[in-house]
Amino acid sequence: MYIGAVPGPYMIGWLSNIKGRKPCLILGGVVSILAYTLLATANNLAMLYSGRIFAGFGIGIIALVNVVYIGEIASTPIRGVLLTVVGFCTTLGTILSFSVGPFFSYHVSAYAGLSLAVIFTLSSLMIPESPIFYILRDDENGLVKSL
Repeated sequence: MYIGAVPGPYMIGWLSNIKGRKPCLILGGVVSILAYTLLATANNLAMLYSGRIFAGFGIGIIALVNVVYIGEIASTPIRGVLLTVVGFCTTLGTILSFSVGPFFSYHVSAYAGLSLAVIFTLSSLMIPESPIFYILRDDENGLVKSL
C-alpha cells in the first residue's frame, strides 16, 4: 500500500492547484473505491497487489489534499486542532484495523474499506471548494490578462 502512496501526493499537488481541492478529494475517493472493489473481489495474488497499490495511491491523494483543504478553510484558532484530529483519527483507524483484522476475513476488511471510501466520496461531493483555490485561480487569470 505504501508503494502506491508515494506517487499520489506528488501528482495531486500539482493537479489540486489547477483543478481545485474538491475535485482532487473526489478523485482520491474514486480511486479508493476502485481499489477496495478490486480488493474485495480479488481471487489471485496479482489482484491483491494491484488493489493494495491503487488503495495506497488513493490514500496518498486524500492524505495530502485533506490536510491542504482543512488548512485553507479552517480559521486560525481551530486549524491546529482540526489537523491534529485528522492525524489522531488516521492513527486510530490504523490501530483499529490492525486490531480487529485478524478476527475477520480479508474480504470483510476490504468491504469495510470500500464502505468508508464510498462514504468519503459522497461526503466530498457536498463540501465547498476552498476559497484559497479561488484566490489562486483569480490571481493566475489577474497575471495572464495583464500580459
